[in-house]
Amino acid sequence: MILGDVENSVIFPGVRIGKGAKVRNSVIMPSTVVRENAVVDYAILAQNCEIGEGAKVTGEKGAITVVADGETIVATAAGSKQAG
Repeated sequence: MILGDVENSVIFPGVRIGKGAKVRNSVIMPSTVVRENAVVDYAILAQNCEIGEGAKVTGEKGAITVVADGETIVATAAGSKQAG
């Protein structure tokens, strides 16, 4: 289910993108969840990942950010971080 904005990206089956989320220039593998108001740009998200509400996963052209299988990224006051 895709409720957010997706641009120039490859989205695999079973991906959920929440309301207000923005996904650009990225690849999102199966069964990954991007929660409300999260931002994913120039990234590859492996399967079974969760990007928390308001979290940001951003790289840049030529320096893609990769999130490993099953990882969770949460928003913090200082930005976003990987949750253990």
